[in-house]
Amino acid sequence: MGMHADECFEKAMQEMFLFQLAIEELTASIPDQKVVDDILSSFRTTPVDKYDKSECLARDILVTIAQRKNLSKKQKSCLIKVLVERNTSGYEFY
Repeated sequence: MGMHADECFEKAMQEMFLFQLAIEELTASIPDQKVVDDILSSFRTTPVDKYDKSECLARDILVTIAQRKNLSKKQKSCLIKVLVERNTSGYEFY
């Protein structure tokens, strides 16, 4: 049983690494304004899940962006993560 648990743990770590790599690639390749437009569109279609920390953070980031008119790389990554988790078109993770 211990060997099987180790294999499962390793597979989960690989999956997390690939997910983070996909987020980084999307962050580098998609313009800031497109990400903001897509997350706004996604939230219009399906409202923010108040029990999902990522979605609440993304909502707060949008409020901050509206005030400051500036999007950091870390904020952009968070918005993209929510879009990937919502399976938004153009943000698929395989």
